[in-house]
Amino acid sequence: MKLQGSLAERDVPDLIQALHERRYSGKLILTHMGVGRSLTVQEGRLVFGMSSDPDDRMGELLLRQGKITLRQYADASQAVGPGKRLGGILVEQGVLEPKELVKAVTEQSQHVIYRSFDLTEGQYRIQEGLEATEAITLKISTPDIILEGIRRIDLWSRIERAVGSLETRYVRARGYEKVLSEMTLSLEKL
Repeated sequence: MKLQGSLAERDVPDLIQALHERRYSGKLILTHMGVGRSLTVQEGRLVFGMSSDPDDRMGELLLRQGKITLRQYADASQAVGPGKRLGGILVEQGVLEPKELVKAVTEQSQHVIYRSFDLTEGQYRIQEGLEATEAITLKISTPDIILEGIRRIDLWSRIERAVGSLETRYVRARGYEKVLSEMTLSLEKL
């Protein structure tokens, strides 16, 4: 597997699937137009996602969800500094309960990962063997994440490029039963 390359040549779902199959541990770093996303993988499982895109930040996510007010966001943002993250400050200030912070971090991480599936241009780089340092990690299976990420793609040209035209015939992949056993599928998705 190439440790770096173009996202025009290798899709994000393909990269994630390859890392999952190899039980890889490290980071998948994606860059496009000055925005970087870092997806942490432990033994083939996606466990965390970070982004430099302002729209992916915790505060913006909590604002969009109506969990905090603009005033609470502004006050907490002023206290952010080395070793002090926004979520922890919101808990210290009594704006969020610790349980709400865990849920928000999980949702933010998923948001970053799922937005990565939209990338068709840019670069990828794989950093091997880095230990995950985040206290809050995802507990979702990688096949479930891949399925959901692909489900969220809504550009027909992108879908057709990946799955072929309407005349394409499909066959079950070798070993599909093992992958299905790792997933939590509703009857509709199955």
